[in-house]
Amino acid sequence: MGGSKSTLEDQIFELKFSSKQLARESDKARKESEKAKADCAKALKSNLRENANAYAQLAIAKHNQSIQMAKLGAKLDVVASQLDMQAKTMNVTKEMAAISQSLSLALQKMDVDKVAQIMDQFAEQNQQLNLNSDLMNQVMDQQQDSVAAPMAVQDLMAQIADENQVQLGAEFNDVKAVIAEKKVAKEKEM
Repeated sequence: MGGSKSTLEDQIFELKFSSKQLARESDKARKESEKAKADCAKALKSNLRENANAYAQLAIAKHNQSIQMAKLGAKLDVVASQLDMQAKTMNVTKEMAAISQSLSLALQKMDVDKVAQIMDQFAEQNQQLNLNSDLMNQVMDQQQDSVAAPMAVQDLMAQIADENQVQLGAEFNDVKAVIAEKKVAKEKEM
C-alpha cells in the first residue's frame, strides 16, 4: 500500500508542477497580447489599417490563450487539491480506525486518562480534516471566479484607437458608439 501512496503523491506533485507551467505560459501570452496591442496602436497611428487589424487579431488570440491557460492551470490546481485531500482523508481514516480500536481497549480497561488522550487526538484530527475541506472549497470558489469575457477585433481596435487619439473613420464610428454605451452602462452598475 506504501507504493500507491508514493504514486499518489507523485501525481499530486506533477499536477502542481504542470499548473505552475501553465501559469507561466498564461503570463507569457498575456505579455504578448499587450505587445500586439501596442503594435496595433502604432499601426493605427501610421494609418496602416490592415496591419492594425492583424495585430488586433493577434492580441485577441494571445489574450484568449492566456485565459485558457489560466483556466486549465486552475483546474489542475483543483484536481491536485482533491487528490491531496483524498490522500489526507485516507490517512485520517486509518488513524481513526486505530484510535477506535485503542478507545475500545481503553474503555474495557476503564483507563480514563487514556480515553481522554485518545479523544484529544481524535478532536485534533477532525479539526485538521475540517481545515482541509475549507481550503478545498476556497480553491474551487477561486477557480470559478477566474472566467473572463472574450473581446471582438473591432472593439479592441476602437479601444486602442480611442486610447491613442487615432481616428478610425466612418466604418468604425458605430463601434465607438457601442463602446461608449458599454462604458456608461458599467459606470451606472457601479
